[in-house]
Amino acid sequence: MPLHVVWAALWGCAQPHTYAPGHTRSGTLVEIPHSDYLVAANTDDGSVSLVNPLTGHVTETPLGPEPTRVTAAAGRVWASLRLEGQVAMLELEGDELVERARAWVGSEPFGIVASATGDRVYVALSQDDAVLELQGDTLEPLRRFEMHGEPRWLALHPDGSDLAVGLVNSESLRVVRLESGGVKYLRYTHDDTAPPLRLTGDLAFTPDGATLLTPLAELTAPRGPTIMAYYAPPAATPVVQGRLGAFGTLPGDTERDTVMVTAHYINHVYSDPEEDWIYVAQEGLGSVTALGAEVRPIFTGGGPSGMAVDAQGGRWAHLAHDRTIRRLGARPDDIQLTEPSTDPVWERGRELFYAANNPRMSQGAVSCAGCHADGRSDNHTWELITGRWQTPSLAGNVDATPPVTWAQEVGSIAEEAVATTTGPMGGAGLDDDDLEALVSFVRSVRLPNPPTVHVSAETLALGEQVFHRPDVGCFECHPAPAYTDNRSHHMFGIRGVTTPSLRGVAATAPYLHDGRADTLREVLERSAHGEMGNPEHLTDEERDALIAWLRTL
Repeated sequence: MPLHVVWAALWGCAQPHTYAPGHTRSGTLVEIPHSDYLVAANTDDGSVSLVNPLTGHVTETPLGPEPTRVTAAAGRVWASLRLEGQVAMLELEGDELVERARAWVGSEPFGIVASATGDRVYVALSQDDAVLELQGDTLEPLRRFEMHGEPRWLALHPDGSDLAVGLVNSESLRVVRLESGGVKYLRYTHDDTAPPLRLTGDLAFTPDGATLLTPLAELTAPRGPTIMAYYAPPAATPVVQGRLGAFGTLPGDTERDTVMVTAHYINHVYSDPEEDWIYVAQEGLGSVTALGAEVRPIFTGGGPSGMAVDAQGGRWAHLAHDRTIRRLGARPDDIQLTEPSTDPVWERGRELFYAANNPRMSQGAVSCAGCHADGRSDNHTWELITGRWQTPSLAGNVDATPPVTWAQEVGSIAEEAVATTTGPMGGAGLDDDDLEALVSFVRSVRLPNPPTVHVSAETLALGEQVFHRPDVGCFECHPAPAYTDNRSHHMFGIRGVTTPSLRGVAATAPYLHDGRADTLREVLERSAHGEMGNPEHLTDEERDALIAWLRTL
């Protein structure tokens, strides 16, 4: 069915649009309501930029490492600081932003939205499996909503009633009814025979609140609902197909549909407040696609990561890799937000890592980031021609803990990059400079921050003691400081499975080479009779302590 026919079916009954300001959504670029300003997060450079797109004036405010998402309401801006585990609140004064409050909130805050009046702020604590409600001015915590699966992306209903939460490792959305505090699950599809879908970026409600838009990835390959990687032949190139999911928000929440948008994943969706257009950003393709009565691909380059509309109706894309915002249209304008503070070699490596349209890297709209989001893992297990394999994380300089794949003796990132880009990804091959740049970027990917500790020091001490006990056997294959012996072992009927590092293990579920264990507790339950340690004789207290300690690594 042509796209515009499906689109009409989804949008034919929509009510007239009303302006939906930046507080309802989370992004790297948002509008400050009732002003001429936009605000952008300069994640790589530790600042936010206040932009008047009508004059081109920019004021930069330093915040510290990794401002990840911003939101704005009532003359205030809130930013999530992912590395530091903080939220900062700034106020608009003249043509600059002044920081007024800052608070530690938890491990790796990501998405952030605010109520229209700015009295409430909601932030996703991605490594704590929770969403926190804060007082808007003081940032004091008010309520906490637990939800397993790494919550990242948020969108607030325009009337303030519902908070939509997107999770990395889940087949469903969560919707928090803010008045009651209840949480509703919305599955992406009810068709169990369909290819799996996963969420890939920022959510958005339509301005009238009738529909919640979700960027989803459908992962398929020529052999069916699988993705072929590592040792698949070039003919079985993975296909990461971007879909736009639409959930009805009227009573019942039963209407849903998905529309194929692109051959690569979507990292941001924006619903235009003035016209019946939806914009989706694809950082890997360097493009923004406008969806309405027709499909309009707009090449931007620069890693588009967000969208906003200025006070005069100009549509702007945030090109995070280039540190610019670009006005979309027949005569595009660019405004520089900040100067890069990173090494040019690293910048080139990041460009290659995310590129899905560089023939040296791949063919068929494939990128490294398609399976290694943020350079980490997509938390999925794939049915490959060599069996079931879980996507390994690339965080923490995996060059220091070879082999760098689950199987085979691949000794370095460079060796694996050459094998994968010219093999299953189908690329023509990198020259020495580009290979050096790609390796430089991958080596720089930091480990996830561990979850916030909610147990006593005595419990953690017991867990560490259990880990090092000879009769339990964990330490034998996972010695400090890297917590791997850098060797391959025969286990679970597989010959030559590489011992993974346990650093950052809390963020890498599902576990084991084939993803058979959803939790660390299941790992211990499946490790029996000395095949992988001897934890079967541990007491419940010892198991709980061991798991708690492992999550701090």
